[in-house]
Amino acid sequence: MLRSLALLSLLAAPFATAQPVLVDGFEDAAAWAPVAADGVGVALSAADGVAGGALRFDFDFHGGAGYAIARRALDLRLPPNYRLRFWMRAEGADGGPAPVNDLEFKLADASGENVWWHRRARLAYPESWTPMTTRARNVSFAWGPSGGGPPTEIAAIEFAVTAQEGGKGTVWLDSLTLEPLPET
Repeated sequence: MLRSLALLSLLAAPFATAQPVLVDGFEDAAAWAPVAADGVGVALSAADGVAGGALRFDFDFHGGAGYAIARRALDLRLPPNYRLRFWMRAEGADGGPAPVNDLEFKLADASGENVWWHRRARLAYPESWTPMTTRARNVSFAWGPSGGGPPTEIAAIEFAVTAQEGGKGTVWLDSLTLEPLPET
């Protein structure tokens, strides 16, 4: 019986889910850089979050189109299968719901030329703190000279709001974690 239990635990070990690792708690707003298309306003600052601090991400499309980005350089190795999770809430400039725009979560390699993403098109942004999950299978190659393949060595992450309705609003981000999952 003990031999069977030992064998079963050895077989189950590769399928055990590892504990999530904190990639960024968004405690240091200075670690993030604002990037915007011409004519788009973006400002990043510290705010209260779900647990401790959060990143406040203000955007203003000034009646036009474009994108507003919060970008952070980091050194992150992705396993073959994973789940990335962060907390988010948002509101419009008038304190009501945020404008319906795309939310893009991007991963870039050290060259900055190869980018993978998970795009949430025409997202109705949550008004209260909500966990947002991106699994490895949701991340696709966006562009770059490598031509594809899964992301492995990540040198930067970005959160981008791209205009659909446009408008003006604020997105708060907190507690980005990486959870290795069993390979399928």
